[in-house]
Amino acid sequence: MAGRIHIRTEIYILPRQSCIIVPKDGDKKLTGKTDDFGDFWFEGLEVGDYSLTIEAKGFPAKTIGNISTENDVNLGDIALS
Repeated sequence: MAGRIHIRTEIYILPRQSCIIVPKDGDKKLTGKTDDFGDFWFEGLEVGDYSLTIEAKGFPAKTIGNISTENDVNLGDIALS
């Protein structure tokens, strides 16, 4: 699962922000951070359904649910506002 975090009204990336994924069954959560370009990725996930929460300072948390990892997933640009 991969994507990029940026501010909705500007083409401004958000480096070093928190990304949290949780399996639908709630078994365990994995955390990571965006890199210097606002990109994130989680490799080696078991096949299943997940939710992703982005936590960036100065913005409300954003959650994207029902993400299936049956195939590789690139969520593309994720805008925060």
